[in-house]
Amino acid sequence: MTLDVDLSLPGRVSASLSAVPGETTAVVGANGAGKSSLLQAIAGTVRPHGTIRLHGSELIDTPPHQRRIAYLQQDALLFPHLDVLDNVAFGPRARGLSRTGSRARARAELGAVGLGELAARRPRQLSGGQAQRVAIARALAVDPQLVLLDEPFAALDPSVTPGLRRLVRQRLVAVGVAALLVTHELLDVVSLADRMVVLDGGRIVADDTVERLSATPANQFVADLVGLNLVRGTLTPSGGLGWGRG
Repeated sequence: MTLDVDLSLPGRVSASLSAVPGETTAVVGANGAGKSSLLQAIAGTVRPHGTIRLHGSELIDTPPHQRRIAYLQQDALLFPHLDVLDNVAFGPRARGLSRTGSRARARAELGAVGLGELAARRPRQLSGGQAQRVAIARALAVDPQLVLLDEPFAALDPSVTPGLRRLVRQRLVAVGVAALLVTHELLDVVSLADRMVVLDGGRIVADDTVERLSATPANQFVADLVGLNLVRGTLTPSGGLGWGRG
């Protein structure tokens, strides 16, 4: 059971990729490369050309709220009028679970992210890191078949991001769900991702393991990301390399 994507948004992104349960794929590239457009198309907030299949079901004509996809962004986007417990219970309740059942599920997810004791608080009473933990719990409470992570730590204080990276990794592994991660941070990639997809000008120019693409960068952006010098040249007929002419 996989995510299979073959889509295009004219002038923004044209991509074909797959993701399997239990695997996190980092989507990297310079600003404007098409990373967020790719996630938005999969989530259903923009309509692309092509196909998007999740566990064998075509999603192009499926409304966003009916897709089994969780979308976690920089802003936790919690409902300000609901307490933490009901924020997390909202998704299961909307999918038809009883009030008692949805709240029980919410308590379990809050316990898994270490916030069980904050169930009665309102979002305004939470720190940024706590709010993002609640957002993680809410995302996983609906049993998604795919998790989309769009710069999920970018708005947080650097002191809280290491713990959140570990938490996200632990929870994704625990539930065995496929995930796509958009990020500009190398630590996000090496901490969370198994594979790396490189977008350049709206197209995928590389798709391989994090280890291989870190050792052999596909373009200047990846070289800068991993801290390597990318030297261009031309292979000569004798097997040598002419520097600086590539």
